[in-house]
Amino acid sequence: MQLSKYSNLNKNKKILSLCILFLIFFLQVQNIFPQKLKPYKFKSSIYFSTQSKNNIFVFWITPKKNWHFYAPSKGDHQQSTRITAYIDNIQLPVYYPPASYIPNPIDPRESIAVYKNATPFFIIIPSSLLSKKLYLHLKLLLCSATKCFPLEQNIEFTLKYPKKKIPSSLQSILSRSKPKMFFKAQPSLQVYKQLPKFSPQPIFPHLETKSLTQAILFGFLAGLILNLMPCILPVIGLKLRAFQSILTQQKQIKIFKTHNFFFILGILTYFSILALFLAWTKVSWGEIFQTPKFILGILFFIFILALSMFELCQLPMLNLSKPSPHLKTEAFLTGLFITLLATPCSGPLLGGVLAWTLNNSPLITFIVFISIGIGLSFPYIIITFYPNLIIFFPKTGKWNLLLEKIIGFLLLATCIYLLYLLPSLFLFKTLIVLLTISFLLWIYKNFLINNSNHIIKFLYKILFVIYLMTSILWISNINKNDNIWTTYKTNTFLNIIGKKHILVDFTANWCPTCKVLEKTVLTKKFIRKLHKQYDIITIKVDLTTNNIEGKQLLNALNSQSIPLVAFFPKQNPLRPIIFRDVFTQKLIEKTLSKYFK
Repeated sequence: MQLSKYSNLNKNKKILSLCILFLIFFLQVQNIFPQKLKPYKFKSSIYFSTQSKNNIFVFWITPKKNWHFYAPSKGDHQQSTRITAYIDNIQLPVYYPPASYIPNPIDPRESIAVYKNATPFFIIIPSSLLSKKLYLHLKLLLCSATKCFPLEQNIEFTLKYPKKKIPSSLQSILSRSKPKMFFKAQPSLQVYKQLPKFSPQPIFPHLETKSLTQAILFGFLAGLILNLMPCILPVIGLKLRAFQSILTQQKQIKIFKTHNFFFILGILTYFSILALFLAWTKVSWGEIFQTPKFILGILFFIFILALSMFELCQLPMLNLSKPSPHLKTEAFLTGLFITLLATPCSGPLLGGVLAWTLNNSPLITFIVFISIGIGLSFPYIIITFYPNLIIFFPKTGKWNLLLEKIIGFLLLATCIYLLYLLPSLFLFKTLIVLLTISFLLWIYKNFLINNSNHIIKFLYKILFVIYLMTSILWISNINKNDNIWTTYKTNTFLNIIGKKHILVDFTANWCPTCKVLEKTVLTKKFIRKLHKQYDIITIKVDLTTNNIEGKQLLNALNSQSIPLVAFFPKQNPLRPIIFRDVFTQKLIEKTLSKYFK
């Protein structure tokens, strides 16, 4: 009996311990994800009105149950809700709906105006301002019976043409709403001067995209050229590995076709997803994937892949020593991976195609991106329909080991290329991490790979991944300064335009092609030469972060992608000369010399 009681006591202790552990975990999750506790939600929509013949932007603020926020009142107390709206630096009135009243918690004899439920705020948008950016600055105080939550936030919207008429219920609220404008600018909301309307002159106008047919053709050619870009260098090794695997099996032709089909499907799937994402979010080409952190992640992966070629570690899906049992999955994922490597690249023709495409509808964006994907996969489409071309590949033999090492060196060459794309201040830290990766993989192979304790091996792998992630953060935590360029500011630019010759370089740390041009064309020596020979002002527009002023100038030049260099001659600054994608020092000097004769 005593043993049974003792056993039940231990069982209850275990249950209690699990409950306490679960409670601690739950509280920790609440701390890690505090955004779940935000006592509000935002929603927006845009309608047309047949009465006013204007467009009406509706911004909803919904407080959490039993919460409220304060309406504007006499004297405009600090807790009053303030919404400031701007389009092209033009402030627009915001219509505040009628509020309800509750007793003042400080003095119950008084009432205060509040919003307790989902509340719409209205902004009248003239049709001439549609398709532009709307900037809202919010400042409000949300309160419940026990606590308050101050909120100050900037929100950006891309206005689209409305497709629905404003509902009668909203029209009724709008008719009872009162407009209000806060002319005192908020500290975090900077007002920029209006840029003039430029008429850009591309240096190669015949290569500029002006129609869907041109976009499809140039997109196909740009995708085909991407196969020759250094970003795709690992494809050589990966495709040789795939062919080598196939040639060791029976029914070679059928397997060969199946492999290529799923490989091409992976490429087209990635471009389809990318097209839909860019069309929906209006993000420029590669802005999400081309950050230094992304380049570092790809660098570490390719470096580990290269070490596997030298048998320092083993990656199951990319093992040259034996055929893959998951042919379709590997081919599909390889297609996705190769396209991911292509994302940071910008080859000839691609800039003009993207500049035209991303300013059009999502359907056109999707069609053009599919054409780029078909261009990238075109060599593999050819050998899929003509599988007899595999006779040009040598048969398996002792040369496999040599091939494995050659691919390893090709992958290391890609690592050197990726190192070249990173800012020079990243180099020392990155080399330290690569050396550490080699050491950690050597430890695993020599001391842990044959260890029977699977928990230790699993924990080692987890710690290795955590090390890679923290290394990326450690390396990228560096600020780079450049003293030969002037940082772009809209007001300063407008003060000197037409008075001086100006050369503007649009760049970003997430743009590898921009970095290549900086190190081969726009070098410090060349820029100093331009300063001395032509007395020209050189301005750098850094789009690494959300540079509103820089994006405004880029859009004014009818562009959404980089690299791009614009020359604004003093004699005719509203017709700047545009250099896209790939250009040379001689081409820039030849262009400048025309204005200095």
